[in-house]
Amino acid sequence: MQRLYLIRHAKSSWKQGNLSDFDRPLNDRGQHDAPLMGKIIAQHGVTLDRLIASPALRAITTARLIAESLNYPPADIQEDANIYGADTAQLLNTIHSIDDQYQHVALVGHNPFISATANALCGQPNEEMPTCAVIAIEFNCTSWSEIAPGTGTCVFYEYPKKLPNEK
Repeated sequence: MQRLYLIRHAKSSWKQGNLSDFDRPLNDRGQHDAPLMGKIIAQHGVTLDRLIASPALRAITTARLIAESLNYPPADIQEDANIYGADTAQLLNTIHSIDDQYQHVALVGHNPFISATANALCGQPNEEMPTCAVIAIEFNCTSWSEIAPGTGTCVFYEYPKKLPNEK
């Protein structure tokens, strides 16, 4: 069994209009939500074998804050430039390239394709994941290369505004 956690980066700031899209930081809400979602993921009993993130500032910062909440060493986060700007086919290529020694892997990326990939893997209608949402998808296989659209089962789906005190 392989379990994939697809995470949309936390809310980013648009205050500094001179920054490139790649260099946009998290805003205050994003700084709050990322560690909160890390704690929620931990409450589900998740222990990650691998954490892979887009190197865009808002995504890697989200990954670091979540990692801290999960006691995952931030230095072990794998930055993958292919995630930034990736469509569903490219994200599937990234998933297929994961070493089979890892069974519980999180991938932090961007919309619209982190949502589209989650929807495709679970065979669900198109639903946009809110910022800092995480979906856990389980696959009945032993190799990441076997993962294909419609082969996953949603184990849990969490996002900040779903939580009682975060609306």
